[in-house]
Order: sequence, then structure tokens, then C-alpha cells
Amino acid sequence: MESSSVSESTESSSSCTTNEVYLNYNRPAVGPTILAAIKKCETCDADQLVASANSLQNSSLSSTVTETPSRSSNEATSDPDSSAPDSESPVNIPMVTRELFDSCLRKVLTICNDVAIRSQIQVYQASPKEKSRYQPFVIFANHILKLLKTLQLPGLRDPSPLEIIFQANDGNKISGKGGSLREPDVVLVSLASAKRARTDFQGAWDKCATQAYPADSREQFHWADILISGEMQWHYRTLHFQQPTAYDASLMRSVGTLPTHMQHASFDLSSLSFPNGNTTYSVPTPSLPTPSGSTNHHAPASIGTGNAGAASNTPNERKRPAEHLDQDTATQPAPKRAAEVTNYDTKGNILDEVEKSAINGAEMLRCSLGRRHAFAMIIIDATVWIWWLDRQGVI
Repeated sequence: MESSSVSESTESSSSCTTNEVYLNYNRPAVGPTILAAIKKCETCDADQLVASANSLQNSSLSSTVTETPSRSSNEATSDPDSSAPDSESPVNIPMVTRELFDSCLRKVLTICNDVAIRSQIQVYQASPKEKSRYQPFVIFANHILKLLKTLQLPGLRDPSPLEIIFQANDGNKISGKGGSLREPDVVLVSLASAKRARTDFQGAWDKCATQAYPADSREQFHWADILISGEMQWHYRTLHFQQPTAYDASLMRSVGTLPTHMQHASFDLSSLSFPNGNTTYSVPTPSLPTPSGSTNHHAPASIGTGNAGAASNTPNERKRPAEHLDQDTATQPAPKRAAEVTNYDTKGNILDEVEKSAINGAEMLRCSLGRRHAFAMIIIDATVWIWWLDRQGVI
């Protein structure tokens, strides 16, 4: 099992989500501002999230991150001209214990050892590069959602009765402000939204969760539909890690945070693999965002951005540097070891994915003034990073 940490910005991105200040909302125009808003980061892990969620079950989680004691969350949400708190002020980080986290983890391990999940992981492992992984990931994630419906987690509130479902979104752009078009790879939406997007679809949740629908037969989603936007990236062509006999709660290694700006420390790709060159041994446990975190700051370094400076008429039209390599199919012979075929543009693509995810989050917040939070995820091979955005910052 692995643990990834989460980035938290102390700079305001509220102007990107509440103030209508841009005439051009395409990605080249808004991208630099979005990246500037998430430049300064802190990190935290899942134990902090669970403890915070437990103590704030009936309140807005964003208030503990972005607002000073003198201001209410309602004021911060309804005032489009409000500014973020002083980024130099220290963040109040309460001490937590791992008791609740460990209890939840033990419960979730029963799902990790599900036979069907193991089979779905193998399908995902064998899917080459990026695009062929979209639907296997959707099927895998939806099966987990189904199992979670009956999972009881003592100490946490019951889940919402809303039926939610992952869907592949490749080939379906979502219209945004000023004619902008964005295209998350996968999305989490309500079942009602998924049915609306599928012309004449009459099936139940189970069918919608597993059945792929051609892009040209789907209606586009609206940003108000999107609960999580997801971007996927490949580093190893196929994933040749071996699943353990049984998953347990032991921590294998920490996974670093993704870089959020040009001078950010380069992401260590070795965290995606073992020293022997094989990819990760087990599916990682992603750290989810939390309204408060540790004060570990990143050391400045450098990272390439591929073709991040290219302009386009639509924000997601810029081709990833290695996207032309993603056209081969599963019929081509796979390498004997995953390390033999790697994406040499991975580091350059990471900042590209971070920028797109943050812009997507801003779109989700902009579409409704009553919306306080937006979530995004970035998936590289078998590791998931979750991003939490509110109207004054990014976690």
C-alpha cells in the first residue's frame, strides 16, 4: 500500500471562479493565473482528512482552510470581491491521531481483497498507455462504489443517498464560460446525469456502470453535472506489478506531491516503481484532500512542461507531447517488462495535467455560486492524487 500526499494552496483562486474578469476563457489565457493561484503548497495525508471530516461532519470543510476566525464561510462564498487570507499567516493545523483512520482502513481492506476487484486490476494492468485505460478504470472504480454502499465506517456519517457513477468522457468536450471547451478524461457524475448524456438509455445503475457508450452517441455533460473531473497519464506502457496474496495496512512508501509550477521540485518518478524497475507492487491508497495539513514546504527546483506554452482555440486542444504514442492498441506485442517501454515525457506532462485539473475545478465552481467545493483527480498508472478546490484556494 502506498500513501500520496495532497497539495494545499494558500493563495487565492477566487478571482478565477467568482469574478468575471476574462474576455477569453480559453486555457492559454487562464492557465497562468490558475497556476499562480496554486503555486504555494503544503501537504497532508489521509489521517488528517479523516480526523477533520469526523470533527466537521455538519459544517463546511472549506471554512477551516481558507477563512480567518472573523469571517464566516457564507460571507466568503457570497462576496465575489472577497480576498483570500494572508498567505503568510500560519495555518492552524490541529493534532490528530490515527485511531479513526486505522479503523476505516481496516474496513476498506475487505473491499481491496474482493475477487472481482483483483480481476479488474489485471485488466487495467494489461491496458496499454492512456486511452485504453479509461473504461477499465471506470469499471473498476464503479465496482468499488457499489461495494462501498454497504460498508459501515464507525465514526463517519452515512453517505449521501445520491447515486453516483464514474463515466469515461474522452471525445466529449464540456462547454464553459466564453465558449471555452474542456475535456476531462473521466468524470464522476450522478446516475441521472449519466442517463441524460446517453441518448435513449433506459438501463439501471449496473448497466450504466459497466457499458461503454460511443462518444458520438453521447450528449455532453454540463459542469454542474461534474462531481469529480479526472485526468489520466501513463508512464509505463503496461503495468507488470504483482498483486499481493492479501492487502494489509502496512505502508510501503510515501508518494510525493505533484509539482504545481515551473520551479517546483521535479516529481520523482521512482515513486511509481520499485528499485528493480518493475512498476508498483500493489494498488496505492490515495490520500484525499483535507482542510488542514502539515507545514512541509517544497524545495524549489525545476520541471519541464512539454508544450505548455502552445496556444489553441480551446483549452484542452493542446496535444500532450507523447499523445501520438498513445495510438497503438492491445493487439501490439507487449514488452516483457514494463520498464522497457516508458513515457519519457511524463515529467513534462505532469504540470500540464495539474493545470487542466485546476481549470476544470474552477469551471465546476463557476457554474454555480452555491457550490462550495470541487474535486479533481490525476491518475498516473496505479497512483491517484485527489485535489480539493474551493473559492479561495486549492488543496
